[in-house]
Amino acid sequence: FCNREVSYINRSVDMTRESQQSTYGPGNAAFDSSFLRPRRPNPETVSYLASLPLDERAEQSEWEYRSSKVKDSHENKEGDNKVDNDDNEDEDEDDDGVSEIYSAAQNALEEIQGELASLAGDEMGSQRLETIAKIVCTATPGNDLNTRRMLGGMLGYYHHLSVNRYGSHVVQTLLMIATDQVRVNDSNQKSRVDNENDIDTLENIILAILDELMGSIHDLIIHVCGSHVLRALMTTLGGIVQVSAKDMLDPSKRRRNIRGKKARKKQNKDAMNNDSGVRVDLIEMVMLNFNGNDGERSLPDSFGVALKGLSEQLIHSSLSSENVNNILSHPSAGPLVTTLLKVLVLDTHFRSLDKISNKPSEKESPFIQDSTPAEYLVHRFLGWDYEGDEFKQYVHDLCCDSTASHFVESVLKLSNNNFYDNLASRLFLGSLATLSNDSVGNYIVQTILSTARNKIQAESYLKELLPVFGTLVDSKLGVVWHLTEMLSKFRIGQETLHKKLQENLQRGSKLSISECVPKLIRFVPAKDDKGRINVNANGCKVVLNMLRFVPRLCNPVLNSIFDHYDADELCAMARDPLGSRCILDGILEGNTNDGVFQKALQNLLSKLEGHWSQLAVHRVGHHSVNKLFKKLVSYNDKAVLAAELAQSKAKLSGVYMGRSVMETCAVYEFLEGETEWRAKLEKRNKEANILNEILSTGKEANIKGKRRKRRRKTTDKDKVEASSSTIDSSGTSTDQISVQACSEQMGKVQEVLDMLSNNMDKKEKKKRKRKRKKNDNALC
Repeated sequence: FCNREVSYINRSVDMTRESQQSTYGPGNAAFDSSFLRPRRPNPETVSYLASLPLDERAEQSEWEYRSSKVKDSHENKEGDNKVDNDDNEDEDEDDDGVSEIYSAAQNALEEIQGELASLAGDEMGSQRLETIAKIVCTATPGNDLNTRRMLGGMLGYYHHLSVNRYGSHVVQTLLMIATDQVRVNDSNQKSRVDNENDIDTLENIILAILDELMGSIHDLIIHVCGSHVLRALMTTLGGIVQVSAKDMLDPSKRRRNIRGKKARKKQNKDAMNNDSGVRVDLIEMVMLNFNGNDGERSLPDSFGVALKGLSEQLIHSSLSSENVNNILSHPSAGPLVTTLLKVLVLDTHFRSLDKISNKPSEKESPFIQDSTPAEYLVHRFLGWDYEGDEFKQYVHDLCCDSTASHFVESVLKLSNNNFYDNLASRLFLGSLATLSNDSVGNYIVQTILSTARNKIQAESYLKELLPVFGTLVDSKLGVVWHLTEMLSKFRIGQETLHKKLQENLQRGSKLSISECVPKLIRFVPAKDDKGRINVNANGCKVVLNMLRFVPRLCNPVLNSIFDHYDADELCAMARDPLGSRCILDGILEGNTNDGVFQKALQNLLSKLEGHWSQLAVHRVGHHSVNKLFKKLVSYNDKAVLAAELAQSKAKLSGVYMGRSVMETCAVYEFLEGETEWRAKLEKRNKEANILNEILSTGKEANIKGKRRKRRRKTTDKDKVEASSSTIDSSGTSTDQISVQACSEQMGKVQEVLDMLSNNMDKKEKKKRKRKRKKNDNALC
C-alpha cells in the first residue's frame, strides 16, 4: 500500500508542471508548499449554473411519472399485434427518454468539465455541483462515467477541497455516490476506460484520492471539514454508507432501474435487490456492493488493504499515549475514530462470511473479533495496556467527556462477550454509582444496562444502583428506564423495583404503584384542539417496561391507567406518538393469553367507546385500532368494534388510514352480514396459522440441523428393533409417511402463496391506478 507506483509527491510535482497545459488554462493552479489551489471560478460560469432549473426532487418525480406511463403503456399493449408494437417502438423510446432537467444537468457537466475544482470551492458553485451530481451520477446504477468524470476532474486539488467549507461537501457527496458504483472485474467498465477520453477506473481514482490525502492525515483528522471527508472516504473503502432518517428523502440515495425499454429488459432484478443491512449503534450502516449471486464480495481487494493502511496511519501518525485522550475528546477527531471503528467492524464481519452462502445470518451480528484492526484500534485508544487505577481513571475521563463517550458507547455495543466481561470487571463494576450522577457519564450507564450479556451481570448492576435509586428518580430517569428494561429482560428484581419506586418517587411518603404510574407519565393535556399533549418520555418508557413484568405485577399498573385517565385523555394519548407507543402499545402488545391483559383489552374497548372512529382516521391513532382488533379473542368484542366503525363508513373510506382500518376489521363484510364477516376472519386466521406453522417448522429444522448427534455402536438387538419399527400397523413404511407429510405441507404452502399472490395483484393494481391518477393531476 505504501509503495505505490506513483507517490503523492511525484504526482504533485507532475501536476504542477502540466498545469500550464491543462484545461484550466494558464496559471490555473498555484503550487503551494503543501498542496495545489485552483483559481477562482469564472463569474459567468457561476451565473450560468445559477440560471439552470436544476432540482433533484423535481427530476426524480418527472422520471417516476415517465416510467409509470411507459410501464402502463407496455402492459396495455401486451395483447396487441406485434407489428403495431414494432411500429410504435421508436415512439416508446422517445417517451422513455431522459427528462429536461437531466439533459440540462448533463450539458452543464460537459460545459464545466474544466472548472470543477474551481467551482467546488465557491458557495453557489458547490451547491450546483452537488445538485448536478445527484442528478446525473445516480441516473443509472451500472454507469459510473459521470462519477468518474467529476472525481477525476478534481485530482490534485483534494487537499484544498477537503479543508474548504464548500468543497468538502462536494467531495463527500461524490464519494457517497461512488460507494454504490465500485465494481470488480467489470468488462464493460474496462472497455469504457479505453474509449472515453482515457478516464481511469473508479477504483484507481478513489485510491489516488487516498494517496493525495495520506500525507496530511494528522492535519485532516482535527479539521472541521477535513474530518468529514475522511469519514466519507473510510465508508467508501468499506463499501458502507451511513443512512439517517432525513437521508431517506435525499434523491442521491435513490437506486433507479436502468432507463430505456431495451435496457430494462436486460436488467438483473436479483442484482438490484441484494443489499445486506445490519443495524449498528444508533445509525444504520448498510453494506453495499455485496452480491449474493457470485461467491465474492464486489469490493476490490485493494480497498481492504487501503482501509487497513488508513487506520494504521491514523493511529500511528503523530499519536502518542499522551494525546490519545485529546484526540478522542476533539469535536472533529473523536467522531472520526468512532466511525472508523464501525467501518472496520462491519468490513471484517462481511469479509468473514461463508463464501458458499455469502449472506449474513439473521441472528449473527457484527462484533469486534480477535486479532483484527478493530481490536487493535480499541486497545490503542482505550489504553488497554494501563493497569489498575490508572486504567480506571483514564476510561472514566473518557466516559465523562461529551465527545469521547460516544466512542466508549460504540465499544460497549460492538464488543464480543469476552472483551465485554473484561471491560466490565476492570472498569465499570464499582463505578456505576459515580458515573450515573454525572451529566455525561449517565448515558454510559444507560448503554451498560442495555448491553448486559447475562443474568449475573444484570444482578451486579442492579445491586450497585439500588443505593442511589432515589437520586436517579429525581434527576436521571433515563437510567431508571434502562434499568427497568434490563429487569424485564432477565426477569430479576422486579418486585424490588416496585418497592424502590414507592419509597423514592415522592419524598417523605410511601406511595402505591397505582399512585406512582401517573407521576411517571406526568400527563399534561393540550391547550386547544390542535395542540399536543405533554408527557414525560423517560417516565412513559419506564411504564412500558413495567408492563413487560410478570402479569401479577402488571395488574396494578393497568388498573392505575384506566382509573386515573378518562376516555378523552386516553384518546389523546392514542393520538400522540410517544403516548401511543408506550402506553397504548404497552397494553395491546402484552401477554394477551393471560387473563390480566384480556381484561385490560375489554376495559380499553369499553372505555373508548364512541372514540374509535375518530382514532381510525388519525395518522397515529389508527395503529391502536388495528392492534386492538387483532388482539381481541372473542368474536363478540370484535363485532362491537366493527359495528362502531361501520357507522362511520363514509368518513373512514375517504382517508387512507380509515381504509386500512376497514380492511383489517373487515367492515365491508360486516355490513353484508355476520356469516360473511366470520368467514372472512376465519379465512384470515387460517392463512396466518398455516404461515406460522411453516415458519416454526423451518426454525425447528434449522435448530436440529445445527446440533451434533452423538451415536453409539449398534447392537444386534438395535438392528432388530429398527427393522421392526420401520413398518407401522397399516403396513406403510416411515419413509412413505414422511414423503406424504412433506407433500401435504408443500400443498399447504402453495395454497397460501396463491392466496397471497391474488391479494397482492389486486392491491398492486389499485395502488398503480391511484398513483397514475395522482401523477396525471400533478402534471395538469
